[in-house]
Amino acid sequence: MNMNMNMKMKTVAGMLAVGALVASGSASAAPWSFSTTLAGWAASSGGTGVIIDGDGDVAFKLEVATTTIPDGVNGYITFSEFEVGGVDYYDVGITWDDATGFPGGYSGGGQLVYSMTVLQPSREQITGVALDSLITGSGTTALKILRDLPASTIFENLSSFDGSRDPSSGYATFSGRTVVGVQDVFQPSNTGVFQDVHDSFVVTSAPEPASLLLVGIGLMGLVARRRSA
Repeated sequence: MNMNMNMKMKTVAGMLAVGALVASGSASAAPWSFSTTLAGWAASSGGTGVIIDGDGDVAFKLEVATTTIPDGVNGYITFSEFEVGGVDYYDVGITWDDATGFPGGYSGGGQLVYSMTVLQPSREQITGVALDSLITGSGTTALKILRDLPASTIFENLSSFDGSRDPSSGYATFSGRTVVGVQDVFQPSNTGVFQDVHDSFVVTSAPEPASLLLVGIGLMGLVARRRSA
């Protein structure tokens, strides 16, 4: 998306959507948000770089050694969560504007590296992701790379060119994970500037052991039926 007005309209629209869900009773938990800087993130939880969400089930850990974007001020990094129908939606956003120390936006490069961990792995899993950026001008590229940890195997790549969303709607889904490594890469631009970048995640309930057992029994029944046919 282009222009600051689009950015503000999108932010307000998102807030109104969450408010409407809470008012209607569709949202099953109060929304949570927290803003900080990279330095504040690194110093959190006794200097471990871990920020835990409002209901204590997901942790975000900053990888200081490999994060190379310059730090901002005030609400430079914002974490948010809301829950609808038992599904948790998370957002990690970076804002480059006057208030965060970047008048006019950010056209430089670098990367933000962190991990996202489900603290109750028997109950929840990370199952979806999306990438979006808000820009002025053109010629911007933001990339998102997801890795399995600790193996560091890449399993998902997303791209946001000139403010496009990836995927264009909804989320890129994958088999449930309890921990993922996130690498956001920002390529320098001479013609465009970043105003906002958003990492969005979906966390859903993990399959119940009893449900898995029933699925297994059902598959065994199908195999036995085919063999007897």
